[in-house]
Amino acid sequence: MLQSFSHSEHARVRFKWYKNPRTSSRACSGISFTSRSLGLADGFVGAGAFTCTAVDALVGIDLIGGLTGADCANGANICAGTAGDTKVGINYSRHSLNIVVVTCFVTANVGIKFDFKKNCSNFVDMKYMIMTLIVLSGLIQCGQRNTVQVEEITLAETTQISWDKTVHDFGDIAVTDGAVSCTFTFTNGGEESIYIYEVASSCGCTGVTFKREAVKPGESGTISATYKNEDGPGAFDKTLTVYVSGLRRPVILRLRGVVHEKKKSLSQIYTERLGDLGLKSLDIKMPGLKQGLVVSESFPAANLGKAPLNLEFTGLSPQISASVSPNPIPAGTVGKIVFTVSADKELWGKNVYTATPVVNGRKAARSLKLEAFTQENFALMSAAERDSASLPMFKSSTFDFGTVRKGEEEIKGYFEFENKGKSAFHVYKAEAESGAVSFIPMQDVPAGGKGTLGFQLDTQILPEGECVIMISLVTNSPLRPVVNLFVAGIVK
Repeated sequence: MLQSFSHSEHARVRFKWYKNPRTSSRACSGISFTSRSLGLADGFVGAGAFTCTAVDALVGIDLIGGLTGADCANGANICAGTAGDTKVGINYSRHSLNIVVVTCFVTANVGIKFDFKKNCSNFVDMKYMIMTLIVLSGLIQCGQRNTVQVEEITLAETTQISWDKTVHDFGDIAVTDGAVSCTFTFTNGGEESIYIYEVASSCGCTGVTFKREAVKPGESGTISATYKNEDGPGAFDKTLTVYVSGLRRPVILRLRGVVHEKKKSLSQIYTERLGDLGLKSLDIKMPGLKQGLVVSESFPAANLGKAPLNLEFTGLSPQISASVSPNPIPAGTVGKIVFTVSADKELWGKNVYTATPVVNGRKAARSLKLEAFTQENFALMSAAERDSASLPMFKSSTFDFGTVRKGEEEIKGYFEFENKGKSAFHVYKAEAESGAVSFIPMQDVPAGGKGTLGFQLDTQILPEGECVIMISLVTNSPLRPVVNLFVAGIVK
């Protein structure tokens, strides 16, 4: 509940969320909202307090949780205006036509990201316009400074919460099965009581219930979720964003599964067959990975035979491990494979790992390929370290090579940028979606320096027609850990 809002000569903005006050001074950090702020029924969800990061005069404030200052900076071409500029950039999220508005204003180009979680057709709503004006009026004096002092928020170090699972896989269900439900159980392993402030669903197709009451140390609580199963056949992967007292970032829970028009046999669902082992695919996409951490993901495995199936793995890449349960898998049932990938300081960006199944003692003729994307881990950086980090600002995110004839010429191009941060900018890895792109070695760029990312494009490899190739840079910048650039043109 929004308790208070004050606007003093120091542009102090205070929001109180239940009994968890977060106050900001000068930097306008620590802004919190619940989904019911000013009567908003859904969307506009905030969690705890987030510290804005000052980069010269560019500040990003994320009101929906998960990032600190990154959104405005990642839209650098929108927010890097000169004094007095007012720029509005509109982007669309990948899911449910949600609209995101990034506004930069006045002299400090303060960036505020709003995710209304509304369908575009419902975007023009006076409540949101009023909310925007209120927040902007409260931040206006912060924007009148050319530099911003950031006040770091110290969070409770004793908060510990464990979950019985963070992903629930309903597996394969039919349209006629109707709604399906699951329960996530958490335990308070800390020294103080914790509260679940809010649980935000990624869409209206998922309902959620939980209790807003204190969970004492050692005690457990639950969050129940129901997928309504009203969207027809197809795969679904929905998220629940859980805001917990004392946690700087929300916890993400996932519900996933595949809906079929009618019931199917195991052999119809698990079409990749290795002996009696049935899999949906031999290519597996793992969650994003950060250095110093590990990620795990479970995948179903069916026993298509008439006897128990023992499953082991050989030829595992050094960075991965695998477990199977139950093992052996009873005949005509589905078991679970859990793959775990550990980050490797020598491996950045997209990498492919392998594992070869051994089914009842017999090595399979084909291997599984696991893909994971690794980037730097900035979670332990202090506000001061973030403030002194690198910040690349590219002049353009797209290189247009025009119209060329296939194979007749090799294209050379480059992207220019400036490091507006306070330390050297380093690219751990540059990679492209197409093998037609090769990169020219790039040196680190010092603070305040300018650099270029050079590349060559072999048109012989490209298909004819309109061509768009994405280039990804994995960097040491906490505000731009991954920079996406594009090479576009027409090949005849």
